[in-house]
This record gives sequence, structure tokens and C-alpha cells, in this order.
Amino acid sequence: MYDYGARWEKDCKLCRCSFRHGIVCCDKFISGRAVNLPPNCEQLIDKEACGYKLVLKSDHNVPCPLGPPPKEDLPDMAMFRLKP
Repeated sequence: MYDYGARWEKDCKLCRCSFRHGIVCCDKFISGRAVNLPPNCEQLIDKEACGYKLVLKSDHNVPCPLGPPPKEDLPDMAMFRLKP
């Protein structure tokens, strides 16, 4: 039981109790999905940090390596050059 005007945090949610709306809670972090993740990675909710972590699908203890794609995956830039 909470008093009107009470505010608290639980399970990564910020909550408050008001006479008009009762108990209202919202997530402390922005929900959504990461885009352009490598196929061997996934996004998991990190309840300790109240956010997301990006990890390898094969081992959730290993962070997902993010960065530019390997050079062999880049397109051949010759097709983007202007012709004289």
C-alpha cells in the first residue's frame, strides 16, 4: 500500500501513486530494438543496469563486437566513381 504522492523505483520502472490516476509506472530506459546488429548478436535487457546489452547469441557473457564491417564486406567503390 502506498500513500498518495509516493514515488518509488522497482524492476527498472519509475512509479508514483496519485489520487487521480492510481499507480502509474513507466520504464526507466527507452524500449525498442537495436537496428543493424550483426547476425551473430542479440539485444538483451540488463535489469541490473536498467538498459540493454548487446551480446553474442552463442555466449551471453561476451559483448557483441560492433564497429565498421570487415574490409572484405565493403562494396567495391569503383562502381560509385563518376565517369569522366
